[in-house]
Amino acid sequence: MTTKILTRFKSFALTLSYASLILAGIMFCAPKYAKLNNLKNRLAMQERENEACVQQIHDLKRKQDRLQNDPDFLIINLREILGFVGPYEFLINFHGPKPR
Repeated sequence: MTTKILTRFKSFALTLSYASLILAGIMFCAPKYAKLNNLKNRLAMQERENEACVQQIHDLKRKQDRLQNDPDFLIINLREILGFVGPYEFLINFHGPKPR
């Protein structure tokens, strides 16, 4: 009978040690898993921002190319941005609310 109790105690001790090892592993890995998810989210956000910057660079390069090679586009932009006026033209600026 004593050996039976001793065997049960050993089995209980072994089960308890396995459970404590599993619990310690979970407690050790849980913060690292949360940090990993946080880093993955930050990486995804940075990749989206990077894609937006790449698109903006592409658009600016396309606009730069048009400004260098398309005189009509250049004139349109000069008129809009700088208020450029050609010969025999005059510019009228209206101050007040824009018409709808």
